[in-house]
Amino acid sequence: MLKKHSDFFKNLLFIFDLLLITSVWILAYWVRFHGGPVPVYYGTPPLGPYLVLIVPILVIWGLIFKAFRLYRPRRIASHLEEVADVAKACSLATVVLVAATFFVKKYEFSRMVFVYFWVFSVTALS
Repeated sequence: MLKKHSDFFKNLLFIFDLLLITSVWILAYWVRFHGGPVPVYYGTPPLGPYLVLIVPILVIWGLIFKAFRLYRPRRIASHLEEVADVAKACSLATVVLVAATFFVKKYEFSRMVFVYFWVFSVTALS
């Protein structure tokens, strides 16, 4: 019975983290094009392609979070070690996402959005 409750809360935390990643992606777009410190020179691109990219983001982050075993019990590890694991997982996931979008020739994504996204995702998940 205790194992079922533990698995339920792990899955709930996983879903919450993916929702948080989705929110952070939209926040990164907004900060880059509507309120960030870096000026926009060529106009604001449409939000549509960035919203389409949410599906691959959720798949990539979900697979990498599972591969890094971020949801295992950490009775002995410090909080700093957990933050380091989250930073490593988010870094790898961001590199995979940037590499995947390189092959999309139909649309160019802002590199600053990826930088903001990485910073916000590490911060939010930590």
